[in-house]
Amino acid sequence: MRRGSWALLAVLLAAGCGGDDEPAEAPAVLAIEATEPGPGRYRLVVPESVEAGVVELRLRNSGRERHEVQLLRLDDDHTVEEALRVVSAEDGKIPDWFHAAGGVGATAPGALARATVELEEGRYHLVDTGSGEGERSFAQGGAVAALTVTEGDGSGELPEAAGEIEMQDYGFEATGLRPGVNTLTLRNTGNELHHTVVVPIAGDASIEAVRGFLTSDEPPSGRPPVDFRTATATAVLDGGLAQVAQLDLKAGRYAFVCFITDRAGGPPHVEKGMLAEVLVPTES
Repeated sequence: MRRGSWALLAVLLAAGCGGDDEPAEAPAVLAIEATEPGPGRYRLVVPESVEAGVVELRLRNSGRERHEVQLLRLDDDHTVEEALRVVSAEDGKIPDWFHAAGGVGATAPGALARATVELEEGRYHLVDTGSGEGERSFAQGGAVAALTVTEGDGSGELPEAAGEIEMQDYGFEATGLRPGVNTLTLRNTGNELHHTVVVPIAGDASIEAVRGFLTSDEPPSGRPPVDFRTATATAVLDGGLAQVAQLDLKAGRYAFVCFITDRAGGPPHVEKGMLAEVLVPTES
């Protein structure tokens, strides 16, 4: 997970950016607040523990920057400092003890954003992998918090959603997208870690032009074929995991992209073909 994946994405986004007759049991709620206690200082305020099972994350952004929360489950005695080195590492390798469990995408100042995840028992850390104009992430500025997921009864299911984004090794399948706030199931059916970066395609640019722009080391010669000023992204999920989240979309053409690398390292998944053109139709 090198600079070309999570850390690069943060810079790009910062530039713009029961039974049938019974109601489903409401999930547990984990309230999270992102704050900025001083210049260059950031904080996530979160309860110390929550029971295993289906949990609704509610992120309140009380700061002036856009903030996000990524859940990381760490095996054995590995520390959040080690996890942050993985996120920013140049070689892109992701060790077996590091697990991405979803989270809440970039949230505007003053806004409340929600996502619903399934958490198993274990040690977690919440990290804000976003960044402002500098290269340091908010997590490196203090926006990290420990969370213990205690034993639970395992009841509950993810809520139903009108749309879905399936992330594969290495591609996307999207259904049910519409203009406005979409409640979507994000499902990683691959073996590798994935996320979905949603970037508007500029004008009549082709998806091949987008591919060339995103995989080239050279600066564009003209207008970029995508607009990162209005891009958004989902949290990262381990293979086999799913969550429900919200995406606010306008009608138009989008590039869906994954910048994460394989656990063994190597190039970002966009260089392995994990790029798709997706149309959000105008509602009639």
